[in-house]
Amino acid sequence: MRRIGVLLAAAVLVLTLAFSVSGAVAAPKISFFATVSQDGSAQVTQSVTLRLDQVAQDLYYPVPGEATNVTVNGSMVSSRVVDNVRQVRLDRVLGKITGEVSFSVSYRLHDVVHTNDAGVQELRLPMLSGFESTVSLLEFSVTLPGSTQALPAFFSGYHQQSIEKDLSYKVEGATVSGTSLTELKDHETLTLLLIPEEAMFPQSLADTRDWSFGAMAMGICGLLALIYWLLMLRHLPWRREDITDPPEGLTAGELGCVMHMQGIQLALTVYTWAQLGYLQVQLDRKGQVILHKRMDMGNERKESERKLFGKLFGKQSTVHTGSSRYAALTAAAKKKPAGIREHIHKRSGNAAVFRALASGIGLFGGVCIAISVSGGAVLQIFLILLLGALGGISGWLLQLWAANLRRDCRHRLYLCGGILAFWLLLGAVSGMWVVTLWMLAGLLAAGVLLAWAGRRTQEGVQEAARLRGLRRYLRTLDKAQVQRICQTDPEYFFRLAPCAIALGVGEAFAGRFGGIRLESCGCLITPKESPLTAKEWMKLLQYGVDAMNRRARRLPLEQLLGLLYSLRR
Repeated sequence: MRRIGVLLAAAVLVLTLAFSVSGAVAAPKISFFATVSQDGSAQVTQSVTLRLDQVAQDLYYPVPGEATNVTVNGSMVSSRVVDNVRQVRLDRVLGKITGEVSFSVSYRLHDVVHTNDAGVQELRLPMLSGFESTVSLLEFSVTLPGSTQALPAFFSGYHQQSIEKDLSYKVEGATVSGTSLTELKDHETLTLLLIPEEAMFPQSLADTRDWSFGAMAMGICGLLALIYWLLMLRHLPWRREDITDPPEGLTAGELGCVMHMQGIQLALTVYTWAQLGYLQVQLDRKGQVILHKRMDMGNERKESERKLFGKLFGKQSTVHTGSSRYAALTAAAKKKPAGIREHIHKRSGNAAVFRALASGIGLFGGVCIAISVSGGAVLQIFLILLLGALGGISGWLLQLWAANLRRDCRHRLYLCGGILAFWLLLGAVSGMWVVTLWMLAGLLAAGVLLAWAGRRTQEGVQEAARLRGLRRYLRTLDKAQVQRICQTDPEYFFRLAPCAIALGVGEAFAGRFGGIRLESCGCLITPKESPLTAKEWMKLLQYGVDAMNRRARRLPLEQLLGLLYSLRR
């Protein structure tokens, strides 16, 4: 008997707590305001007054499940979708307070205008989505894009159409407004239905609001790009052959050609020529790099090098790397991997085709986001064109930058980070997190594949394997061995530093020299007084590479501005 008494007491206590929790929240008043646009979307604001008998925890306010850009008191909030209802969390915004609390919830609804089975346009606007407490008073005001003579109908979760006897409403011009006459039950739902005039919604884009076709197009583009890479550009297996010196006949600027089937990096090729005695590199205090010719290049170097060296200097003995001529030559050298045609298989595909297919992921990702955030026909078309173009361009650039992050392209890392941040922010604002993350992940994965794109001949495979071995050697060079080498070969660091930069291990290579101070290099004139540590020399060399490439990076923009100026004239 004593146990039964304890159980009964516990049951009474649980019921008491349950009633106290359910009675802890009440809604004396909800004011609903909506503005419906000609495109069939609605901007909604609900002003809510709650009475909290105790500090609320895990307090949610329901809005329609398809609501986007939801804010509470103007701030973004977390939410969850349960049974097609978006539950907006309030306690983190309202804080630990009791008594009467007022707040506003704003959100956007797309597709409130539909065409029914009879081919008639109808406006369905949900006003209540099932708040857990009773509502003492509901006020509503709906502004339409034009005047109407039609009377609205109302559908209730409890009363169906008989709810109209509990409402007082009127239609004045373009506004439908009213109030409730009785208390609305807890978990009540209420929807306004209106048959508008045919000319009221000429710009409705309800049929194109569904962005699932864009997500499907993203997947198709990614799949086609992967299939093309596997069939035409696959470079496997990625084996390694250990070596300690760069392959003969290749400049540092050509290592990327062999590794990644990309164009020549003229700045690193210049360093190699300087080491061989053909020229001298001068870095001044103003951040400019000047090349001084020391002797002509003969038949000891391959024909492609001789042609490039001849174009570099021409009849001059001094070249300023900030000139438009040098920038144009840098851009031209990057366009194709000259001098290594024997490394490329005759059936190798075109990396540009792969990049174009993969860029479709970004293009259709931008289209998906544009469809989700646009609020009008004209605005939607504009955003589709704008974000689609930005997505395609971002996809094209992200692939190239992701493929080059292991090389001397730190500025590309910053640009890549900026583009990623832009799209992540846009995805957060639009609520399209999943689409945005899939888009960026697909583009970065395409960049990784692009880094190893291009079918190679047996000779090309062997050279690439040797360069992977050289990269590993430069990154893991034994520090004790470095001291012994530097005693017998003072130029060892300067001879291999350009190769380390080209293979993306410049800092790691310099770190293997520790605090050893190196005397100045005869082919390099700098404003710094030697001796310097290997890390300090590496910063100078990298600085020189960036300075020599700076004008070439600005060249496309300069050419575009020049074209616009000529057209204006």
